[in-house]
Amino acid sequence: MDRFLTTEINKKLQEKVWQEFLSQLKSVHSIKKLDEIFNTLLSFEEELILKRRLAVKFLLEQNKRHKEISEILGVSRQTINVVKRSLLEKSYKTYRKRRRSTNYRGRGRWRFLNM
Repeated sequence: MDRFLTTEINKKLQEKVWQEFLSQLKSVHSIKKLDEIFNTLLSFEEELILKRRLAVKFLLEQNKRHKEISEILGVSRQTINVVKRSLLEKSYKTYRKRRRSTNYRGRGRWRFLNM
């Protein structure tokens, strides 16, 4: 799916649709209407992921510790760290995007494994 979204035409279309979506959200003044919009767009799993991330954000803002958040929500500490980092960086990145680059060569006697 990543390959599909990387063409320039698709990026422009995506951006245009996203801006239109945001402008429509801005004009909605009812929570019920917002709920209808998101129920139409999100699957159950996507909605659950969004709710968990929002709950982690809320608890982090309440200065809860990672252990407390993990116990309350049943999420991993890795999830909490990703949400916290995304709040600091003002953008969300998946676990894969946060991994080290593939250019890592290793150290000392293990360097030959990556040549």
